[in-house]
Amino acid sequence: MTSAIHAAFQSVLRELIELQKPSSEAAARPIFPGLIPVGSEGSLIVNDEIEKQIHVIAKWLLDQRPTGKAQHTLKEWRHLVRNSFGPAIMQLDLDDGVEDNARKLKNLVEARIDSEPRIVSSKFTSMGCLLFDQPIAASLLMGPVSIEPKADWLKRAERVGQISADVHERLKHAFDGHPLEDASDPKQRLFERSIREVLENAQLVCTVETQMLAPEMGESRAIIGARMALTSIALLWRMPSRVLEGFHLSVDHGHRQIKTIPFVPGQQWIGGSRLKGLPFGPHMPATEWSTIEREARGLLDLAGNMIACWTSVPAYDQASPLLRNLAQALFFVGEACREENDLMAIVKFTGALEALAQGKSSAIEKLASTRLGMKAQDKVVGERTIGEVVKWIYSTGRSRTLHGNNPDILHDWGDARAVAESLTRYCLVASMEWLNRNPGATDAKALLS
Repeated sequence: MTSAIHAAFQSVLRELIELQKPSSEAAARPIFPGLIPVGSEGSLIVNDEIEKQIHVIAKWLLDQRPTGKAQHTLKEWRHLVRNSFGPAIMQLDLDDGVEDNARKLKNLVEARIDSEPRIVSSKFTSMGCLLFDQPIAASLLMGPVSIEPKADWLKRAERVGQISADVHERLKHAFDGHPLEDASDPKQRLFERSIREVLENAQLVCTVETQMLAPEMGESRAIIGARMALTSIALLWRMPSRVLEGFHLSVDHGHRQIKTIPFVPGQQWIGGSRLKGLPFGPHMPATEWSTIEREARGLLDLAGNMIACWTSVPAYDQASPLLRNLAQALFFVGEACREENDLMAIVKFTGALEALAQGKSSAIEKLASTRLGMKAQDKVVGERTIGEVVKWIYSTGRSRTLHGNNPDILHDWGDARAVAESLTRYCLVASMEWLNRNPGATDAKALLS
């Protein structure tokens, strides 16, 4: 044990001993003390100094477990460590020496953490989802993500034991638009209500499987996986951001109206209202989507592997550096498409390009030249060559903005955003198609050669 962590455990014990003293002998007690559960025997009173040292210890323990950083949110981990102190301290005799007890406490806390079944080997998280102007007829699968009609989800949920046959029939009745009386059993009533709140107004159900993650982190990664799946579908269009305006998850902001009160001195303006987003995605007949999906199956399957890098610790560990880079690029593209501010969107699009190129502007030029067949002298946007385009969006749009010295920060960056999106989308799709043709490639910089 390092001296700093040993001192932290000692400090916890000294503070506890001080708090055990009669009020006439002890230092001032906290007005609002914290409580750490110790099991059936109640709780331990702790003060701010103990909380501070537990926070330090939690960070140290997480640093010793690199895998844990990908499995827990910091909030989850700190809560786990904090709650491990109670039962551990109850096994100590505080009359023993502080130094020896500190070593014992460390071992007991670590044993408690390692024995806690916080990691869930496999968990499925479902969300309401809307894609096109009408529901797709059959389930769409992308690695750990499935997007399916509500009727199919209900059947599968009953088959795997998530809901009973009775709940299946009652929810099907409700989703078909019929009034539904509350179940007589309170637990069933709450259970049905929780499902209806998520799915009743949804067109489809998006379910994401996460693996080897703690519960809170699992939910967070499932939402990321769902958003990446919608981004993957949107990549099939030239401007994915436009398509994503109509794709919605129940966990995100949907189609909405932004209202303000405009006023110009000497004039009277009535109403300040504009729509944000679209009520649904593109018009898509079922037969047409079936053809598009079949033709894009290779791209969607690869997208599923990229999404799994975010939703599964084992999948990430087994993924090549190249696949991990593609997974980061897909994430950045989705975030950029949803970004409302043009400059921040450019920052995120160039983040995706950096992930693909594993370098800055010169590497991005090389990526575009290699994957898109562009030559240095080719005019790609008006009179701009690829090098001038990269300088525009990367050096001026991205770097000078982040460094705080963009002289054009107040200008309209809408055109630059559109160029950044188009270039990034083409580079990402071309890179994914290349990897499908070269499935054995693993080198992070393979896309440049």
